[in-house]
Amino acid sequence: MAVTDLWVADEITQRLGKPTVEALARRIDIDGRCFSCGLPLGPGRVSLRAQPIGDLVELTAHHASCTPSEWLSDSGIIQAAAGSTYAAVTAALEFQKPDEEVPRRGLLSSLRAWWRRAHRTHPIGLMIVNPSIDTVHVRMAGPGESVDADMEMLRRIGFHEASANSVVHAPVPGVFSLLRRGQITVQTPAGTWEAPVSEEIEQCIRRYQGLLVMPTTEISVRSLQPHSPVPLLDGLACGQVLFAWAPLLRGPDERPGAPLD
Repeated sequence: MAVTDLWVADEITQRLGKPTVEALARRIDIDGRCFSCGLPLGPGRVSLRAQPIGDLVELTAHHASCTPSEWLSDSGIIQAAAGSTYAAVTAALEFQKPDEEVPRRGLLSSLRAWWRRAHRTHPIGLMIVNPSIDTVHVRMAGPGESVDADMEMLRRIGFHEASANSVVHAPVPGVFSLLRRGQITVQTPAGTWEAPVSEEIEQCIRRYQGLLVMPTTEISVRSLQPHSPVPLLDGLACGQVLFAWAPLLRGPDERPGAPLD
């Protein structure tokens, strides 16, 4: 759940632009942690502190009672953040297809086809993750304009945007998954994400020897219904959700399984 009372200093709004600040307000979550005291942000007032780091700006969330909202000068001294908090949920989504294999028609078209025709379907495991709900990195693109640098980084390491030519099982180097009873761990070059899985979702992951990982910074992850892809469809259509296939690592001494043919 996004914070409802976010304190943003005027200088931050002037430098980053109002659209960026509005996006930040949707992204900072009450389940994130204060970078001053380390406790959950909770439902109270939250302040945003901005610090330039090279061509990026790091924005961290704090309890308003711990730290005021301010734009720190680029003094060359970086006040290191202790680490960000992510939010991740798992789901089992169904795809229209004629056989037992993962659909090949393209991610977006497959999702839409399933949404229209929910018969003769087989579910596939899915993790939806917001990589950080209490710290944000943006890149300045001009006066009052900025770009989401966190999503930029995921694109750079190989996460895909959905298109008519998307392939559900498209691999990304360094992205794989490990399944333990009741929990899935996804390892990526950008970090490690974990989430609980039900027996149904665990069966889906084992069936296809992997799952689809969808990072997003624009969609409220915990508000998603496990079997309703409408917010995902909207996000995929406008590039707010990326995806990668995370093949299952079958054991501690094994490499991830090969991508599906």
